Amino acid sequence: ALQYGDMEDGAIYACDDCGLLCLKDVLQKNAPPQIVHPALRQLQAYDARHRTELFHTLHVFLLQERNQYHSAEVLHIHRNTLLYRIQKIRDLTGVDLDCPDVRLYLLLSYLTI
Repeated sequence: ALQYGDMEDGAIYACDDCGLLCLKDVLQKNAPPQIVHPALRQLQAYDARHRTELFHTLHVFLLQERNQYHSAEVLHIHRNTLLYRIQKIRDLTGVDLDCPDVRLYLLLSYLTI
């Protein structure tokens, strides 16, 4: 907790206050590349070739818990543009964004990249 807490505010931190930061740090330093969901690698390659932002769009969409309105707002795009991108992501990767396990795997994969 000492490593991840903001010591300037004088607060006392418990390990569970910083658990996600610790997990992210461990994953980034120790996770083998094979642990990353293959869809993310596909999206990175597609974005590089086509100058799109599907990788970032999916990340925001997942962080916003698939809320279309909030995701479009964060991305500064129209909701229809978001829906087009999400459909493109589904078509390219075949991921089932309705499956909680797939969403968790994707989110954890974002922590390792």
